[in-house]
Amino acid sequence: MAPEPIIQHWLHSISGREESSEGTNLPYKRRRRISDSHLPWIAPAPSQLGYKLDYVPELDEGKDCSPAAIKRGLGDGGVKVLYMSESDGLPHSADACEFLSFLTREDRGTVEHMDGDTDAIKTVTEAACKFEAEGRGKGSWVFEVAYPMMQLAVKGTNLESWSVQGETAHADYGMCCPTHETIDCTIDLVAGLSPVHWEGQYEQYANQGYGLFETFSHVDGKYGHSSKRLLGPGVKVTDSCNGFEMAEVDLGVWMGGLIRWGFENRRGVDTPPPVVGCIMTGQRWEFYIIYGLAERWMPEDPGEPDTVLGEVHVYGPLGDLTGWTDTEDTTAFLLETLRRVMEYTGSSYANLLFDTILK
Repeated sequence: MAPEPIIQHWLHSISGREESSEGTNLPYKRRRRISDSHLPWIAPAPSQLGYKLDYVPELDEGKDCSPAAIKRGLGDGGVKVLYMSESDGLPHSADACEFLSFLTREDRGTVEHMDGDTDAIKTVTEAACKFEAEGRGKGSWVFEVAYPMMQLAVKGTNLESWSVQGETAHADYGMCCPTHETIDCTIDLVAGLSPVHWEGQYEQYANQGYGLFETFSHVDGKYGHSSKRLLGPGVKVTDSCNGFEMAEVDLGVWMGGLIRWGFENRRGVDTPPPVVGCIMTGQRWEFYIIYGLAERWMPEDPGEPDTVLGEVHVYGPLGDLTGWTDTEDTTAFLLETLRRVMEYTGSSYANLLFDTILK
């Protein structure tokens, strides 16, 4: 029997619905801006969708096949992925609210500059301006703008950064559509905890059995480097504003898999810490906080946690953190934001993660 197109079957089941939430106040002021997360959409080629398809889906005439519709249906066959903007209020997680406050605090411009920053910032800015003028494709943006920025961000830390293009999550950590088909989405770059610095914690986790699938992350074990690293922030690159919402889908599914991995490899009642995801569209960088919400259940083993992952929330884009690489000053400001993210990743995030997965 010929396979039924996943997206066609999925869209038959999608119904629009509104998500709402009540916010509380944090002790800091935040600027508001008009959201540009709903940019005009032009149908992408199948290869841009992030799905592993050997055929072109034939969608029913009149069906909504926009990325917005796909986002509404994410996880309906399993763990739900919800996309929340700042207009929906604050994150529904105390840890995520605390992290948001840390990222947007008043003194965020005090991050220390390092030797070589000035030349590197100039090089990245010149490349970004050149690619913008020439209409360069995604590959140029990834390896001559995004990758150098991530390397600068982890410089002097106990973190690593590398490319994860084409690397998908293990099927058991994936997100589903209503047909219960797992969606294969990818991002481009990730930062992780160095096994050299955290050697003891890596050894302890390995001695526990590596988790469910003998990996240190949600990435499929066939990707040797990434599956043997504890992962943190991720970056998705798109070279067109028309692909922005589809990039949000890729980011939510891939980073949501990391949150799911954390929940399913817990050794106690703690929940995995929130993590940052970025979308780079040309010269613009948008930041998101991705976190999981637990829900109660009755475990068969009394020693197991009495909560499971109920929802993954993708909160953003965060207007105060939007960055650019169009001038040396804006690139320097973006680097400060990325270093603030890495500061959190190498301290609070790492400590909370180890509290979650180690006995």
